[in-house]
Amino acid sequence: MRLNKLAVKGVTRFERDVVLDLAQLGPGLIAVIGANGEGKTTLMEATPALLYGSFPSRPGHLTAHAHGPDAYIEATFTHDNGFQTRELKARVLIDADKRRLEPYLFELDGAGKWTTLTSGRAAEYKLEIQRRFGSEGLFLASVFAAQDKAGNFLGLKRTARMELFAELLHLGYIQELQVLAKGHLDKELERLALVVNRIGDLERDLEGRPDLEKRLELAQLQVDADTQLVEEREAKLEEDLVALDRAKTALKSIETFDKAAIEAVAGAEEGRKRVERAGGLVGRLEARKAKLPDKIENVTGAANRELERFTREKDELETRPKATVPQTVGLAQVEEELATQILEKNRLLEVRRAYDIQEAERDAATRTADLLDEAPCVKSPMWARVVEGEGQRIEDLAGTCPLLEEAQKANKLLGTAATIDDPVEDLDAVIRRVDELNAWRDELKANEGIDRLIADNKLQAEGVTKRLEAFLQETEEEARTINEELAAAILERDLAVGDTQELERKRDTAVAQRETQVAFIGAQPVGKLESSIIVAREEIRTAKARLARGELAKLQVLLQQLEDKARDLQVSQDERTGAQREVKAWKLIEEALGRDGIQALEIDAAGPEVASLTNELLRACYGARFSISFETLRAKRTGGFSEAFDVKVYDGGQERAAEAISGGEKVIISEAVGLAIAIFNARKSGIQWRTLWRDETAGALWPETAQAYVAMLRRARELGGFDQVLFVSHQPEVWEAADVQARVAGGEVRLS
Repeated sequence: MRLNKLAVKGVTRFERDVVLDLAQLGPGLIAVIGANGEGKTTLMEATPALLYGSFPSRPGHLTAHAHGPDAYIEATFTHDNGFQTRELKARVLIDADKRRLEPYLFELDGAGKWTTLTSGRAAEYKLEIQRRFGSEGLFLASVFAAQDKAGNFLGLKRTARMELFAELLHLGYIQELQVLAKGHLDKELERLALVVNRIGDLERDLEGRPDLEKRLELAQLQVDADTQLVEEREAKLEEDLVALDRAKTALKSIETFDKAAIEAVAGAEEGRKRVERAGGLVGRLEARKAKLPDKIENVTGAANRELERFTREKDELETRPKATVPQTVGLAQVEEELATQILEKNRLLEVRRAYDIQEAERDAATRTADLLDEAPCVKSPMWARVVEGEGQRIEDLAGTCPLLEEAQKANKLLGTAATIDDPVEDLDAVIRRVDELNAWRDELKANEGIDRLIADNKLQAEGVTKRLEAFLQETEEEARTINEELAAAILERDLAVGDTQELERKRDTAVAQRETQVAFIGAQPVGKLESSIIVAREEIRTAKARLARGELAKLQVLLQQLEDKARDLQVSQDERTGAQREVKAWKLIEEALGRDGIQALEIDAAGPEVASLTNELLRACYGARFSISFETLRAKRTGGFSEAFDVKVYDGGQERAAEAISGGEKVIISEAVGLAIAIFNARKSGIQWRTLWRDETAGALWPETAQAYVAMLRRARELGGFDQVLFVSHQPEVWEAADVQARVAGGEVRLS
């Protein structure tokens, strides 16, 4: 599997589309360089984030590191398994605002078109990625390494080395299986302990079974004797109870007859009182009925007298004199015309005032204009004056006189002014009409008062008539009610008489029946029967108490419980056998999955090959100077071996302590081990990756060791069969030795 092209948008620092076309660069080392925080790690981790949904070095969901609704990561790959070559494209659409992902996987068909392999569902996409690209754990353990994963391998303690080696070999799943096996083992041990305790309790309970069986036999004999006694005493008790019941029934009958007689006497007395009450009610109702005619006559006479008074008042009002206004004229019509005539009168008054003003002004203008006939200068100019700059000249000075000027204007106005006619005749006619209409209005209002009095008289007469009719109707209803109540009272009186006679007959009957029952009780003494019953019941109670206290039922229950426990014991013994088998099996599995089991075997098996690959990489850096070996087992003084994980470093064939190696040499050797494990895992897996990622795994290098690190990467590319190695470095000595530099800055990637 080879990464051909990578495109990113809207993720961390990359706001715009960023495309890294690796297919155009060819095989070799590609150094990803740039300042801290510019996105180098994002570019390196974009591929695992695209495939597996998260950044290896950044916690949280993929959407937490994106922004905007149209972010995405896309990459194209070439898959060559030796028989067939396929082009694949993975694309994850990221909506950071809604925290939603849509992953898609495509395959290039024979016609050069991308065919969709998934529909955007995460579960479907995950299965296809697992099948075609392998698991995330395998990817991270084989071809991808980050700066915080391996650390300084030689500087770690033995236990930490072994744990790190197991992580790099992807043995975590075995450790998880061991934890699961240990959980099953603990559960089975707990179950086994419970079963063993239960078996002990059951065996102790079953020890008393023979004694219980003897006690059960004796208890059965006592139960048989008590049962026979109870049967005999219950038969005699039944006879006495029947006799006692008859005697008590007779006593109750006597009480019933006594009560019936007393009730009959009381009822007869109450019946006589009912007769008296009903008779009194009949008398009162007949008296009320007799008073009704007089009441009707009084009310009717008063109403007729009041109606006669209203008739006289109406006749008097109707004979009063009416107004002289024409009958065709109504009050509304008069008031409407009166308002119109008043408006006309006011208008003519205004015209009359304007006429008077006009006449006064005309008289004044005439007097002013008459001055023209009295002043001689108007007709012949007589004065001359000297005009400055012109000498003496003759002018008409009459025009400069204010009085004469006013006279001329008044004369001119008399000839042109409009004339207003005198409206005195029309005004007199309107005033006469207003006076006439006012008189008509007063007469019409007086007529309306008389009509209202007549109408009120009529209403009062109608009210008296209605009240009289209502009184007569109420009186008729009262009479009907009195008749009904009278009939009911007579009926109640007759019934009370009949009920009283019936109660007296019942009293006589109850007295006779009581005497008959008293004679029957004399032959069956109640006290003797009750004494016999008490004795029988005590004997039965004693026998039944012995039966209740007897051990038979309890012993039978205990015996049944012991039989149940015997069956439980057999089931528990079978369960113990099964639990012992489960404990043995899970213990074997837990030990096999532990550090001394499969994990140790995996590490032991990988040690020589990883050491050989490490030495091959070290030769690319230092020639034959440095080499290593893994010591996974150490001989005990007492015999046998113990687990160990020592790394022996050789310098020129001589073993050296790891502490004596310089920092740069430790970095190189630790990275050589990490690369060797990556190559080892890549060879073991079924997914052959052709791209290798290293994110600052070498740390800070001395300038003299930088070239050695680059040489190691080139050798790792050859040994692992990788086309390209993408690595992040901050040392110019390292990135300048790469075949291509991808500089990350300002959200862009530039190749050089």
